[in-house]
Amino acid sequence: MKKMLIFGLGHLANFVCEENSNLKITGTIRNLEKKRDHNCEKVFFDLDSKEGLESISNDFDYVLINFPPSSLSIEFIKNLSDHFKPETSFIFISSTSVYGRGTSDESSIRTGTARNAKALIELEDHFRSLKRRQVTIIRPAGLIDEVRSPAKILARRTEVNDSQMPVNLVHTRDVARFILFVIEKGLWNEEYNIVCTIHSSKKDFYTSEINRLGLSCPTWLVGETPDKLVFSSKVTSTGFKFSYPNLLS
Repeated sequence: MKKMLIFGLGHLANFVCEENSNLKITGTIRNLEKKRDHNCEKVFFDLDSKEGLESISNDFDYVLINFPPSSLSIEFIKNLSDHFKPETSFIFISSTSVYGRGTSDESSIRTGTARNAKALIELEDHFRSLKRRQVTIIRPAGLIDEVRSPAKILARRTEVNDSQMPVNLVHTRDVARFILFVIEKGLWNEEYNIVCTIHSSKKDFYTSEINRLGLSCPTWLVGETPDKLVFSSKVTSTGFKFSYPNLLS
């Protein structure tokens, strides 16, 4: 059985572990005494202090890098590949935040200006430059599932602007399934945006989601912010089938 290490045993990793049936998964965690539901082996690692890396085996077939970049971690993440054997393949979880306004696909220029977006672009460029290692970059849109929903935040507001804008979201389980699909099909040295194929308007989607959660709906206002629409046609071209192509259905 091949082995995968997940750097960052968080929300997405939980779904990866649930969907997995063919890999032996180990995940890094800051506190080994803290109860976690993830169905995998756990090993101590603290990204902030960089403690624990020396105790992590370098003998993994796949490494999934799944923690948010910060000013303290960028250089460390860049150097992670040196720890593992040359045959280890990497998957780097980025974000569609690397794109600016307008319509984007994998061929688009990454013009995201937020601090986190700039950090992700820097790390993407680094992993692109690793010529002797198989690396695939996956850019999920905003994650949503039965536990995590941005609607809980919007419901606290009395008014929400730009109600006509399309939402760029994806179910967490589809992201987890696609990570395992990349490994299964050997889709290396590629970049993929993973976003629901149906883009509802902000008003339509969040009204439905807020009602589902039994929360109070804000007043929806039409704004002038340019739309942002990210496509994932490259994902569907691989033969991958979304379990949740339309989050309104």
